[in-house]
Amino acid sequence: MENQTGRRIRVLRSDNDGEYISGGFVDFCGRAGIKREFTVPYNPQQNGVAERKNWTIVSAARAMIHDQGLQMYLWAEACGTALYVQNRSPHRRLGDITPEEAFTGEKPEISHLRIFGCPVYIHVPREKRTKLDPVGKQGIFVGYSESAKAYRIYIPDQRKMELSRDVTFEEDVAYQRSRCSDWDSDDSQEILVSSSTPAEREIIDDDIVEPTDPVDPIGTDPVPRDIAVMGQKRRPAWARQTLQDAEGHAAPRPFRESKRP
Repeated sequence: MENQTGRRIRVLRSDNDGEYISGGFVDFCGRAGIKREFTVPYNPQQNGVAERKNWTIVSAARAMIHDQGLQMYLWAEACGTALYVQNRSPHRRLGDITPEEAFTGEKPEISHLRIFGCPVYIHVPREKRTKLDPVGKQGIFVGYSESAKAYRIYIPDQRKMELSRDVTFEEDVAYQRSRCSDWDSDDSQEILVSSSTPAEREIIDDDIVEPTDPVDPIGTDPVPRDIAVMGQKRRPAWARQTLQDAEGHAAPRPFRESKRP
Protein backbone atom coordinates (compact mmCIF):
# COMPACT_ATOMS: atom_id res chain seq x y z
CA MET A 1 0.00 0.00 0.00
CA GLU A 2 2.76 2.47 0.92
CA ASN A 3 4.80 1.67 -2.19
CA GLN A 4 1.78 2.01 -4.51
CA THR A 5 0.25 5.19 -3.11
CA GLY A 6 3.03 6.83 -1.12
CA ARG A 7 0.78 6.97 1.95
CA ARG A 8 1.39 5.19 5.22
CA ILE A 9 -1.14 3.24 7.26
CA ARG A 10 -1.46 4.97 10.60
CA VAL A 11 -4.38 3.15 12.28
CA LEU A 12 -5.83 -0.31 11.63
CA ARG A 13 -9.22 -1.21 13.13
CA SER A 14 -10.30 -4.84 13.17
CA ASP A 15 -12.19 -7.39 15.18
CA ASN A 16 -10.65 -9.99 17.45
CA ASP A 17 -10.28 -12.83 14.96
CA GLY A 18 -7.17 -14.96 15.17
CA GLU A 19 -5.51 -13.62 12.02
CA TYR A 20 -5.53 -10.09 13.49
CA ILE A 21 -4.26 -10.91 16.96
CA SER A 22 -1.59 -13.45 16.02
CA GLY A 23 1.90 -12.81 17.30
CA GLY A 24 3.48 -12.36 13.89
CA PHE A 25 0.93 -9.78 12.74
CA VAL A 26 1.12 -7.85 16.01
CA ASP A 27 4.92 -7.70 15.73
CA PHE A 28 4.69 -6.49 12.11
CA CYS A 29 2.28 -3.68 13.04
CA GLY A 30 4.55 -2.70 15.94
CA ARG A 31 7.63 -2.46 13.70
CA ALA A 32 5.69 -0.47 11.07
CA GLY A 33 4.33 1.93 13.68
CA ILE A 34 0.68 1.06 12.97
CA LYS A 35 -1.72 1.72 15.80
CA ARG A 36 -4.18 -1.08 16.48
CA GLU A 37 -7.85 -0.62 17.40
CA PHE A 38 -10.15 -3.53 18.22
CA THR A 39 -13.90 -3.79 18.41
CA VAL A 40 -15.68 -5.09 21.48
CA PRO A 41 -16.37 -8.82 21.12
CA TYR A 42 -19.78 -9.58 19.54
CA ASN A 43 -20.26 -5.94 18.50
CA PRO A 44 -19.59 -5.84 14.74
CA GLN A 45 -21.44 -2.50 14.44
CA GLN A 46 -18.31 -0.78 15.78
CA ASN A 47 -16.63 -1.68 12.49
CA GLY A 48 -19.74 -1.23 10.38
CA VAL A 49 -18.14 -0.16 7.10
CA ALA A 50 -15.97 -3.26 6.82
CA GLU A 51 -18.73 -5.59 8.02
CA ARG A 52 -21.17 -4.15 5.50
CA LYS A 53 -18.68 -4.58 2.69
CA ASN A 54 -18.07 -8.18 3.69
CA TRP A 55 -21.82 -8.84 3.66
CA THR A 56 -22.13 -7.28 0.19
CA ILE A 57 -19.35 -9.51 -1.17
CA VAL A 58 -20.79 -12.68 0.38
CA SER A 59 -24.30 -11.87 -0.90
CA ALA A 60 -22.99 -11.39 -4.43
CA ALA A 61 -20.97 -14.61 -4.24
CA ARG A 62 -24.00 -16.57 -3.03
CA ALA A 63 -26.11 -15.26 -5.91
CA MET A 64 -23.39 -16.10 -8.44
CA ILE A 65 -23.02 -19.67 -7.18
CA HIS A 66 -26.74 -20.44 -7.13
CA ASP A 67 -27.31 -18.69 -10.46
CA GLN A 68 -25.12 -21.22 -12.27
CA GLY A 69 -25.73 -24.18 -9.96
CA LEU A 70 -22.11 -24.53 -8.85
CA GLN A 71 -20.74 -26.37 -5.84
CA MET A 72 -20.32 -24.49 -2.57
CA TYR A 73 -16.61 -25.29 -2.31
CA LEU A 74 -16.06 -22.62 -5.00
CA TRP A 75 -17.20 -19.88 -2.59
CA ALA A 76 -13.70 -18.39 -2.31
CA GLU A 77 -13.44 -18.03 -6.09
CA ALA A 78 -16.89 -16.46 -6.19
CA CYS A 79 -15.97 -13.94 -3.50
CA GLY A 80 -12.76 -13.03 -5.31
CA THR A 81 -14.60 -12.54 -8.60
CA ALA A 82 -17.34 -10.48 -6.95
CA LEU A 83 -14.73 -8.19 -5.39
CA TYR A 84 -12.88 -7.93 -8.71
CA VAL A 85 -16.04 -6.80 -10.51
CA GLN A 86 -17.15 -4.43 -7.73
CA ASN A 87 -13.78 -2.66 -7.79
CA ARG A 88 -14.37 -1.97 -11.48
CA SER A 89 -17.99 -0.81 -11.12
CA PRO A 90 -19.04 2.83 -10.54
CA HIS A 91 -19.74 3.83 -6.95
CA ARG A 92 -22.00 6.66 -5.87
CA ARG A 93 -19.86 7.67 -2.90
CA LEU A 94 -16.89 8.14 -5.23
CA GLY A 95 -18.70 10.43 -7.65
CA ASP A 96 -19.77 7.67 -10.04
CA ILE A 97 -16.22 6.50 -10.67
CA THR A 98 -14.85 3.05 -9.96
CA PRO A 99 -12.77 2.22 -6.86
CA GLU A 100 -10.01 1.05 -9.19
CA GLU A 101 -9.90 4.47 -10.86
CA ALA A 102 -9.97 6.27 -7.51
CA PHE A 103 -7.02 4.17 -6.32
CA THR A 104 -4.82 4.22 -9.43
CA GLY A 105 -6.07 7.32 -11.25
CA GLU A 106 -6.71 5.35 -14.46
CA LYS A 107 -9.94 3.93 -15.85
CA PRO A 108 -9.93 0.14 -15.68
CA GLU A 109 -10.33 -2.08 -18.73
CA ILE A 110 -13.51 -4.18 -18.55
CA SER A 111 -13.72 -5.75 -22.00
CA HIS A 112 -12.35 -9.01 -20.59
CA LEU A 113 -15.18 -9.52 -18.07
CA ARG A 114 -17.14 -12.73 -18.55
CA ILE A 115 -20.09 -14.51 -16.92
CA PHE A 116 -19.04 -16.30 -13.76
CA GLY A 117 -19.55 -20.06 -13.92
CA CYS A 118 -19.96 -20.35 -17.69
CA PRO A 119 -18.57 -23.45 -19.46
CA VAL A 120 -15.25 -22.87 -21.19
CA TYR A 121 -12.71 -24.71 -23.31
CA ILE A 122 -9.02 -24.02 -22.75
CA HIS A 123 -6.15 -24.81 -25.05
CA VAL A 124 -3.61 -27.38 -23.90
CA PRO A 125 -0.07 -26.36 -24.90
CA ARG A 126 1.89 -28.71 -27.10
CA GLU A 127 4.44 -29.20 -24.33
CA LYS A 128 1.77 -30.72 -22.07
CA ARG A 129 0.28 -33.27 -24.45
CA THR A 130 1.26 -36.06 -26.77
CA LYS A 131 0.28 -36.48 -30.39
CA LEU A 132 -2.98 -38.29 -29.62
CA ASP A 133 -4.03 -36.31 -26.56
CA PRO A 134 -6.86 -33.79 -26.92
CA VAL A 135 -5.79 -30.23 -27.64
CA GLY A 136 -8.35 -28.74 -25.26
CA LYS A 137 -9.98 -29.17 -21.87
CA GLN A 138 -13.45 -28.40 -20.67
CA GLY A 139 -13.75 -26.38 -17.51
CA ILE A 140 -15.65 -23.69 -15.62
CA PHE A 141 -14.70 -20.04 -15.53
CA VAL A 142 -14.35 -18.94 -11.89
CA GLY A 143 -12.25 -15.78 -11.86
CA TYR A 144 -9.40 -13.58 -12.97
CA SER A 145 -5.72 -13.79 -12.13
CA GLU A 146 -4.32 -10.86 -10.16
CA SER A 147 -0.71 -11.60 -11.12
CA ALA A 148 -1.07 -12.44 -14.84
CA LYS A 149 -3.28 -11.62 -17.81
CA ALA A 150 -5.11 -14.91 -17.58
CA TYR A 151 -8.38 -16.45 -16.48
CA ARG A 152 -8.85 -18.83 -13.60
CA ILE A 153 -10.43 -22.05 -14.87
CA TYR A 154 -11.65 -24.90 -12.67
CA ILE A 155 -11.31 -28.39 -14.18
CA PRO A 156 -14.03 -30.58 -12.54
CA ASP A 157 -12.61 -33.88 -13.79
CA GLN A 158 -9.22 -33.18 -12.23
CA ARG A 159 -10.50 -31.02 -9.35
CA LYS A 160 -7.80 -28.41 -9.86
CA MET A 161 -7.40 -24.80 -10.91
CA GLU A 162 -5.57 -23.69 -14.05
CA LEU A 163 -4.56 -20.32 -15.49
CA SER A 164 -5.02 -19.82 -19.21
CA ARG A 165 -5.33 -16.98 -21.70
CA ASP A 166 -6.50 -19.15 -24.63
CA VAL A 167 -10.09 -19.64 -23.53
CA THR A 168 -13.32 -20.10 -25.49
CA PHE A 169 -16.36 -19.04 -23.48
CA GLU A 170 -19.83 -20.57 -23.85
CA GLU A 171 -21.65 -17.55 -22.43
CA ASP A 172 -24.89 -18.36 -24.26
CA VAL A 173 -25.16 -21.57 -22.24
CA ALA A 174 -24.57 -19.67 -19.00
CA TYR A 175 -27.12 -17.05 -19.98
CA GLN A 176 -29.80 -19.62 -20.73
CA ARG A 177 -29.01 -21.44 -17.50
CA SER A 178 -29.45 -18.18 -15.62
CA ARG A 179 -32.81 -17.49 -17.25
CA CYS A 180 -34.22 -20.97 -16.60
CA SER A 181 -35.90 -21.57 -13.25
CA ASP A 182 -38.29 -24.03 -11.66
CA TRP A 183 -41.58 -22.21 -12.03
CA ASP A 184 -44.76 -23.44 -10.48
CA SER A 185 -47.21 -24.99 -12.90
CA ASP A 186 -49.82 -22.32 -12.17
CA ASP A 187 -47.37 -19.49 -12.76
CA SER A 188 -46.03 -21.00 -15.96
CA GLN A 189 -49.55 -21.60 -17.24
CA GLU A 190 -50.51 -18.00 -16.44
CA ILE A 191 -47.43 -16.66 -18.25
CA LEU A 192 -48.13 -18.91 -21.22
CA VAL A 193 -51.72 -17.75 -21.51
CA SER A 194 -50.90 -14.08 -21.14
CA SER A 195 -48.22 -14.22 -23.84
CA SER A 196 -50.24 -16.21 -26.39
CA THR A 197 -52.46 -14.99 -29.21
CA PRO A 198 -56.29 -15.18 -28.97
CA ALA A 199 -56.40 -18.27 -31.20
CA GLU A 200 -53.70 -19.99 -29.14
CA ARG A 201 -55.48 -18.94 -25.94
CA GLU A 202 -58.61 -20.83 -27.02
CA ILE A 203 -56.55 -23.98 -27.58
CA ILE A 204 -54.92 -23.59 -24.18
CA ASP A 205 -58.30 -23.09 -22.51
CA ASP A 206 -59.59 -26.30 -24.13
CA ASP A 207 -56.58 -28.23 -22.82
CA ILE A 208 -57.09 -27.06 -19.25
CA VAL A 209 -59.21 -29.52 -17.28
CA GLU A 210 -61.06 -27.94 -14.42
CA PRO A 211 -61.17 -30.08 -11.27
CA THR A 212 -64.68 -31.26 -10.42
CA ASP A 213 -65.94 -32.21 -7.02
CA PRO A 214 -67.61 -35.60 -6.71
CA VAL A 215 -71.41 -35.27 -6.85
CA ASP A 216 -73.33 -36.80 -4.03
CA PRO A 217 -76.33 -38.96 -5.05
CA ILE A 218 -79.64 -37.17 -5.07
CA GLY A 219 -82.33 -38.26 -2.74
CA THR A 220 -80.21 -39.86 -0.07
CA ASP A 221 -80.57 -36.95 2.35
CA PRO A 222 -84.16 -36.40 3.41
CA VAL A 223 -83.13 -33.12 5.06
CA PRO A 224 -81.76 -30.24 2.96
CA ARG A 225 -77.97 -30.12 2.96
CA ASP A 226 -77.76 -26.60 4.34
CA ILE A 227 -79.75 -27.63 7.40
CA ALA A 228 -78.08 -31.01 7.80
CA VAL A 229 -74.55 -29.62 7.86
CA MET A 230 -75.44 -26.57 9.92
CA GLY A 231 -72.90 -26.26 12.72
CA GLN A 232 -70.71 -28.96 11.14
CA LYS A 233 -67.70 -28.57 8.91
CA ARG A 234 -68.16 -30.04 5.46
CA ARG A 235 -65.55 -32.54 4.30
CA PRO A 236 -63.37 -31.37 1.41
CA ALA A 237 -63.79 -32.94 -2.01
CA TRP A 238 -60.64 -35.04 -1.75
CA ALA A 239 -61.81 -36.52 1.57
CA ARG A 240 -65.21 -37.43 0.15
CA GLN A 241 -63.57 -39.04 -2.86
CA THR A 242 -61.26 -41.05 -0.60
CA LEU A 243 -64.18 -42.34 1.44
CA GLN A 244 -66.08 -43.33 -1.68
CA ASP A 245 -63.07 -45.21 -3.02
CA ALA A 246 -62.66 -46.99 0.31
CA GLU A 247 -66.31 -48.06 0.27
CA GLY A 248 -65.91 -49.37 -3.28
CA HIS A 249 -62.93 -51.49 -2.26
CA ALA A 250 -64.48 -52.82 0.93
CA ALA A 251 -64.36 -56.55 1.59
CA PRO A 252 -67.46 -58.41 0.31
CA ARG A 253 -69.98 -59.64 2.82
CA PRO A 254 -70.02 -63.43 3.55
CA PHE A 255 -72.49 -65.28 1.35
CA ARG A 256 -75.26 -67.10 3.14
CA GLU A 257 -77.66 -69.47 1.49
CA SER A 258 -81.27 -68.59 2.04
CA LYS A 259 -83.20 -71.16 3.97
CA ARG A 260 -86.00 -72.83 2.12
CA PRO A 261 -89.42 -72.64 3.72
